[in-house]
Amino acid sequence: AEDLLGISTLGFRGEALPSIASVSRFELITRENEALSGTHIKIEGGVLRDVREKGCPTGTQVIVRDLFHNVPARRKFMRTAETELAYITDQFLRIAMVENAIHLQLSSQERLIHDFPKVSDRAQRASQVLGQELSKSLTPFEFEKNSIRVSGYLASPHVQRTNSQGLYLFVNGRPVWDRLLQRTVLTAYEALIPRWKFPVGVLFVELPPGTIDVHVHPAKREIRFRNPGEVIETVREATLLALASSRPASFSSPSRAES
Repeated sequence: AEDLLGISTLGFRGEALPSIASVSRFELITRENEALSGTHIKIEGGVLRDVREKGCPTGTQVIVRDLFHNVPARRKFMRTAETELAYITDQFLRIAMVENAIHLQLSSQERLIHDFPKVSDRAQRASQVLGQELSKSLTPFEFEKNSIRVSGYLASPHVQRTNSQGLYLFVNGRPVWDRLLQRTVLTAYEALIPRWKFPVGVLFVELPPGTIDVHVHPAKREIRFRNPGEVIETVREATLLALASSRPASFSSPSRAES
């Protein structure tokens, strides 16, 4: 039971693949590192159609076609193909940003949309995801205080977006949607960008696993900090220092703000 208080892997809900396979034409091709051959599984509408050995590279490929073909009532609740693809792409990019040691590809309608070969560090992956031109404006930073380590890349204030999708937030390698963290980053850009505009940045927060609860949301999008004030204060200091060179001289530094 104590393992639940120190989860350090992303994991995912065990019923996810069977649930998807029950409402689609589903294929899974997988091979472990030490295996001589892989396995190819085909399932249609929850019915196992074929299992066979297959020569394939190391790793796992999941192919989902005709989602909800056998339950048209569920399909009515799906949005347009473009909207659903946008949701998938956003999730894919957030996973890709942190998993730089894995070669990731995203395809739709037989068209390759994103292809990110594995790279040696997060800076190279940020360049792949955000683009080389934008990555030139990124300021790398690292900051540590009270066993909380904050690192990442913040774009120059002249790089602005109309929404917050350009902010990539991670806690212990997990993509999260956290209002407090997002608001803290936005505060660091105060007086640097206009209101209702959003910056571009990548923020990695690392802290002991036992100090966060990852079971708040079924999709694991939200987390809960045991000491949120301490975490937010550390992130605030880190981001203000990272943007210090872009800030007007009259604006308070972290040390002045604390005093």
